[in-house]
Amino acid sequence: MHYCTNISSSLIKKWRASKYKAVSLFIVVWASVLLGSILYLSNLRVGLFDPNNQLTLLSAQASFEREFVKKLQSAGIDTRNTTLHFAADKRCYCQTVAKPHIDSVKQLATEQGFINSQLTVRSDSALISYIPSTPAVAVFNQQGLLVYLGPYATGLFCAPQQGIFENYISSEQAYLGATIISDAKGCYCHS
Repeated sequence: MHYCTNISSSLIKKWRASKYKAVSLFIVVWASVLLGSILYLSNLRVGLFDPNNQLTLLSAQASFEREFVKKLQSAGIDTRNTTLHFAADKRCYCQTVAKPHIDSVKQLATEQGFINSQLTVRSDSALISYIPSTPAVAVFNQQGLLVYLGPYATGLFCAPQQGIFENYISSEQAYLGATIISDAKGCYCHS
């Protein structure tokens, strides 16, 4: 009888050990698949802000700023002391993801005495070549001169910690010309 008990307890110990190995293996495989899926899906959303280099080419022209402001003024936008937020006319996942950052930027602009305006970029708009992707933002100083044009942030989630232009929202900043960011990688919807 004692011999049978030893065999039974030995088998139970082996079974428990193999059970724990199987559970551990399952957890490792599950975590690996989950991590791989997240990385794969996140790379599907990450893209270039100016994928066709249209903003890059336009911004190299001496008349770029003047033409851009003229097009905005013809759309009824007063550029003086303005932070202009560009959004897509179609549903944009990246616009939704960036909303908390956009809201914090609007609050910062208001605190600094800037006027927040929003403009929807349509595919038939005259501005389409100036705004290759959304969400995007332009900052203009008190004289209505362009200070910054480009994305809110880089990275997958366009989070405030990844912001690249908040320093341009200041009424105290000396005008050194426009900063135009076209070489950025993040979550953008192409116009």
